[in-house]
Amino acid sequence: MTLIENSKEKVLEFVQSEYDGYTDITYIGEWESYDCYEIKTDEDTDGVGAFALVNEDGVRLADSDEDYEIVHFFSIP
Repeated sequence: MTLIENSKEKVLEFVQSEYDGYTDITYIGEWESYDCYEIKTDEDTDGVGAFALVNEDGVRLADSDEDYEIVHFFSIP
């Protein structure tokens, strides 16, 4: 299992245990020395915290300013 696959499992477990409506994650790349994952939601979720960030300190959701920067950095439509 690669580091990214291992991280993905940990991130998905964190996201699903802490927040309702998040169904899957996709690794999109490195941003500001974080591994960045786009969070997929079910239809009832408003989309707040659309990205999970992972570094040596752990896993957290991006705040709204970071969400904006990530969308532009990766040119996400």
